[in-house]
Amino acid sequence: MNKIIWKDIWQSIKHTKGQFFSILGLMLLGAYCLVGLVVTGPDMRDTGNDYAKKLNTPDLTVISNYGLDHQDVKRINKTKGLKQAEYGYMTDTVVKGSKKSFRIFSKPSRVGKYELRNGHLPNKKGQIALAAQYHKKYKIGDKINFTEKSNVLGKTFLKRHSFKIVGFVRSSQILSNVNLGQSTSGTGELKGYAVAVPQDFNSDVYMTANLTYKNLRGIDSYGPTYTNRVTKDKKELKKNLNSEVSARKSRINDYINSKLQPKQDKLDQAKDELQTSQDKLISAQKQLTKGKAAIAKNEQVLQSKSRSAQSQLQAGASQLAQAKQAIGQMQAAGKQNTPQYQAAVAQYSAKANELQSKKQQLQATSAGAQAKLSQAKQELASKQAEYKQAKQKFAQSAPAARRKISAGQKKLDKIKEQVKELESPTYTISNRREVPGSEGDVVYTTISQAVDDLAKVFPIFLYFVAALVTFTTMNRFIDEERINSGTLKALGYDDHVIINKFTFYGFISGTLGTIIGIYLGHTLLPQIVYHAYYNDLTLPPIEQHFYWGISIIAIILSWISSVLPAYLTAKGELNEKPAALLLPKPPAAGSKIMLEKIPFIWNHLNFTHKVTARNVFRYKKRMLMTIFGVCGAAALLFTGFSVKNSIGNMNKRQFGDLIHYDMIVAKKDPITHSQNVAVNKKLHSNAIKSEAPIHYESMSKTAGKNNDSQDIKLIVPSNTKNFKNYVHLNNRKTHKNIPLSNNGAVVSERLANLLHAKVGDKISMNDGNGHKRTIKISGITEMYMGHFVFMNPTEYQKVFNKTFSTNASMVILKNGSSKNTENEAYKFMKLGGTAGVVQNTTITQEVNTVVESLNMIMIVLIIVAGLLAIVIQYNLTNINVSERIRELSTIKVLGFYDNEVTMYIYRETILLTCIGLIVGYGVGDLLYRYILYVVPPDNVMFNPALSASSFLWPFGVIGIITLVLGFVVNNKLKNIDMLEALKSVD
Repeated sequence: MNKIIWKDIWQSIKHTKGQFFSILGLMLLGAYCLVGLVVTGPDMRDTGNDYAKKLNTPDLTVISNYGLDHQDVKRINKTKGLKQAEYGYMTDTVVKGSKKSFRIFSKPSRVGKYELRNGHLPNKKGQIALAAQYHKKYKIGDKINFTEKSNVLGKTFLKRHSFKIVGFVRSSQILSNVNLGQSTSGTGELKGYAVAVPQDFNSDVYMTANLTYKNLRGIDSYGPTYTNRVTKDKKELKKNLNSEVSARKSRINDYINSKLQPKQDKLDQAKDELQTSQDKLISAQKQLTKGKAAIAKNEQVLQSKSRSAQSQLQAGASQLAQAKQAIGQMQAAGKQNTPQYQAAVAQYSAKANELQSKKQQLQATSAGAQAKLSQAKQELASKQAEYKQAKQKFAQSAPAARRKISAGQKKLDKIKEQVKELESPTYTISNRREVPGSEGDVVYTTISQAVDDLAKVFPIFLYFVAALVTFTTMNRFIDEERINSGTLKALGYDDHVIINKFTFYGFISGTLGTIIGIYLGHTLLPQIVYHAYYNDLTLPPIEQHFYWGISIIAIILSWISSVLPAYLTAKGELNEKPAALLLPKPPAAGSKIMLEKIPFIWNHLNFTHKVTARNVFRYKKRMLMTIFGVCGAAALLFTGFSVKNSIGNMNKRQFGDLIHYDMIVAKKDPITHSQNVAVNKKLHSNAIKSEAPIHYESMSKTAGKNNDSQDIKLIVPSNTKNFKNYVHLNNRKTHKNIPLSNNGAVVSERLANLLHAKVGDKISMNDGNGHKRTIKISGITEMYMGHFVFMNPTEYQKVFNKTFSTNASMVILKNGSSKNTENEAYKFMKLGGTAGVVQNTTITQEVNTVVESLNMIMIVLIIVAGLLAIVIQYNLTNINVSERIRELSTIKVLGFYDNEVTMYIYRETILLTCIGLIVGYGVGDLLYRYILYVVPPDNVMFNPALSASSFLWPFGVIGIITLVLGFVVNNKLKNIDMLEALKSVD
């Protein structure tokens, strides 16, 4: 093309700035939505994949209700295709002086590492790193204390409960700041996590196993290939571990018995020692009694011997007196010198000596015996005192010892009874979206997939509308350049040179708009989505990559929309002779319309209304373009506002109209009598408005886009009459109440849709012990968040083949505020008989993050739809005015007022806009239904009910745009140069 043609091109652009920038704007909006929605999902997934690669996030996590012992470790390590396995510990605690539940993990070395945000990871005992979300509340160097519940053996899993904070971290598995999952401590909801060295844990078995697989390396963890492979690996590992259940149970019993036996031996020893002490007292008492008897006997013997000796001494003394008397008689008789006298004196002297000797001997013997007897009495008195003291001491200590032994034995017997009732071990194998605390990963995946689903329909629809309007705009531009084209052709320029002028016009406007749209799509929309979730999730800032594929597609689509119409239209125009091209295109011929054949209506229309009716059908292409353009903008607006209203009303509908309870309090199984009494006492406290006993169980079913394990809440009320006070079961479409019958269960609507099931069908799912249960559906109830199954006790006994019993209670509080609900949940969790508390806020926090992200996307799409409506209306109105400028000038010359001239042409625009708006409602509803079907997470159903605002907002936005453009057109027609418009072109 030579200089003249280039000059003509730039002059054309200068004089048709409105049309040029309209095409540029339409292509910009189309490319922005197409590229932005298409690349945001992959950008999010690349961010998540790189983050998982950096921290070596496990592909599967194994958790057992009784831990993993050495045999489990051996079996897991032999798993086929295993790349790495790391075993660790974890326990739920409460920050001392608060209600916040923290899950403390052992620091990993290879798998499932933590991102350090500040400070350093713990490297010795007594150090701890907290979740990064607490970096404002705590500082490095602070002390933090925890409290922890004891297990069945009375042990805690932590050796210490006071730690020094050395850092702040982010987890590779817990990606949410608002919903970290359930906890066995605190309020029942996990509020934070922390990392300590393994040496701070006191456990003979591991609690978790984090596994990575060789066949999953380098694969998009959000893609179907990864999902299929990890599902297969999960099934194989589950099969492998399930074969270990009976052996594991036997080892658990042996282990518990080995821990209990020393305690039993200690109690038995205490019993023996107590009995020995009592036996010693009895023996001592017997010995004292024998001692007393012996002393009494000895005293009698001593007295008897003393009396006998005294008798002998008296007899001797008598004999001695007789001898003395005989000697006296002999002395009186003068027989002193006789031998008889001498013999008598000698005999007397001998007897006197003998008697004296016997007296002395008796005295000595008596003194000795008396001394021995006194000593024996003293010894007996001492032993009596010792016995009395020992007896008193025993009397004081024995009752307490007996009580202590009895209490210890009862406690031990209770533990043994609990051990007998322990359920079989279960191995929970979870992928990244199923592991406890993985709610953040689920939300992140949902958002990325939601953007992908929106990218499948929104950009296509928007591009279709933009292409139609661009096609019309290019047609009008070529018509306006008809005389210039004829002049150039008459001057000898080839057709392809003239065609190049128009294709370049379309190329430069379309390509420029598309390049800007591609840039904004790659940069702006991903950032908008990221800022919608970054406060709630702990992932790094979204990575931004350039995607050549979608960028080239956007450019090709823009060329199809702007260059191809220019080429085809220009080529068709240039088939005419130069003389014909130098004349304006004759206006479209008028013809009778169908309305004229209905006299009842036609005859009642005034002149201007008849002209409007004829002109609408006279310019059929413009009519269709206006209807399609307005329809497209209205459909996008209707869809955007409908989705926004739908996701905004879910919480209010579910937890205001359908679910009335504030929490579910689950009891421990097994539970002791005293624990049960304590829980029941709390259930009937002043803070509780009402409560209803139920059987509560968590069931599971593999389903959904990613074949994840869906958590399903089974609720079986003991009394079905007052169940409506706690849960309102009704059919969403018919609004009829659904009773709990003996012929099946009532399931939530989202679960039924996920399983493609209807009333009368049978579905299967696994109970808490992993046993498969088949349930017949008797009703499908309206429910928007979470999966539920409701049945009565009779149906429960039929399905589970066991006697119905309650293990939980639905609770309605007098003060149902979130703060008070948390306080009451904490009080329940402090009770030994409480297994857990399920609050309604758990799932709402998870859904809110998705809602906020979708809200932001919807706002962007609503703004794009509004801009599209402005460009379309402005463009088509300008084309309409330009095409009919001579006609408008004529009626103005004929004396029509300015407002009448404006309404002459704008009445058609208003009519076509109304038609487009009505059609847009219908198309928007289809688009809205599609989004309701593909976008929600597996455990969420958007509320399909349409509100008045869904209709009023599109009407208001397009109505305001139409009204403002009406003033613009009116101002333009006021200043029209009628002579210039009507002068001859011949």
